[in-house]
Amino acid sequence: MQLLYDIGIKVFYFGISIAAKFNVNKAKHWVNGRKGLFNNLEKGIDGRKIDIWFHCASMGEFEQARPLIEHYKSSNPDHFLIVSFFSPSAYMYHSNYSFANYVFYLPLDTKNNAKRLLDILNVERVVFVKYEFWFNLLSELENRNIHVYLVSGIFRKSQQFFKFYGKWFRNKLTAFDHFYVQNKTSKELLNSVGFYNVMVSGDSRFDRVSKIEKDGFKNAALDAFCQNSKTIVFGSAWSKESEFAIQLLNATDKVKIIIAPHEIDPKICNELLSKTQGRGILWSNIDTPSDLMHKQLLIIDTIGILARLYRYADFAFIGGGFGNGIHNILEAAVYGCPIFFGKNFSFFQEAHDLIAQKSAFPVEEFQKFKILLDRMLDDNKELQRIKKSTTHYVMENTGVAHRIFSHMLGHG
Repeated sequence: MQLLYDIGIKVFYFGISIAAKFNVNKAKHWVNGRKGLFNNLEKGIDGRKIDIWFHCASMGEFEQARPLIEHYKSSNPDHFLIVSFFSPSAYMYHSNYSFANYVFYLPLDTKNNAKRLLDILNVERVVFVKYEFWFNLLSELENRNIHVYLVSGIFRKSQQFFKFYGKWFRNKLTAFDHFYVQNKTSKELLNSVGFYNVMVSGDSRFDRVSKIEKDGFKNAALDAFCQNSKTIVFGSAWSKESEFAIQLLNATDKVKIIIAPHEIDPKICNELLSKTQGRGILWSNIDTPSDLMHKQLLIIDTIGILARLYRYADFAFIGGGFGNGIHNILEAAVYGCPIFFGKNFSFFQEAHDLIAQKSAFPVEEFQKFKILLDRMLDDNKELQRIKKSTTHYVMENTGVAHRIFSHMLGHG
């Protein structure tokens, strides 16, 4: 199995290198960003002892790590803390993250790279997020007796650890000192294959969205756009969600509509704008709030404000549910608005929880979405019930960072 894994890593590298040569944007950044990685790392670390290292696959995992990083660094300002990313999008956006002493790309997971990496990094604790497992790195961490943890972990029966052929994969999990998982199912699955060093600590994104909500956010343009109107935010919208937004624009004038596309591409944003028949505007084209007069649809063609944008939402439609899976619904839930999304939500515990309490609504067709929305637009009592139920749900699930570090730092 080790041989197959190593071959798989090499095949992946070959594929991404070919894509980079053909100017595929993410592949190009992935390859170019790792050039000179070890030399840069040696200069950046400069032999310092590293107290803790957080590894995040991409943006979503970073949002889960962020409350933990900021909790730890605020409590231990003199400790040396580093963050690594696998994804170019996350690295490029957070390469100057102020709570980290150093940010870098994780090298390709070969045995030699793992050894060379840990020769450079004199690290005491390593924290992986959610469900990214690099088995050569895990083996080398275990060989060197370095403390390793998984936070906001999610395990599913379909994963290789729980299959009849999963012994090799399960053996790699012995590198972890402790698993901090999101739900009881994950704990039970780990217990079923002999791992009892497990704590159900919850999802650290609850801490993150709670902080964003408390920080406050006000914007004159958004105040002008949303005033005296119910507003729906289509957040992290892919083509299907954007299509729903345009259909809604053509079906009613009862709501203001904000679209925040998942990919901020000028071509995509301008195509959307062309479908609004003069009733839409790009965020980048707003000079004064008066530019928003007689506009019903606003397209956010910049990054970094979506989590705060939901403060203006009476309803939210979260993207990804018609593709590989929904994006972060907790960013909207913290404000207590009803949440819609497509059918692909099964891997997200918070979606199941909010559906169960009738605060979130999976939809497959526009007409069903429109019926549900119309019903709630005229039912303030139901909106208040959802607001109370959803905000309470978020509040009772916060405190994850404190729980994890209270346990982790008290156990080696």
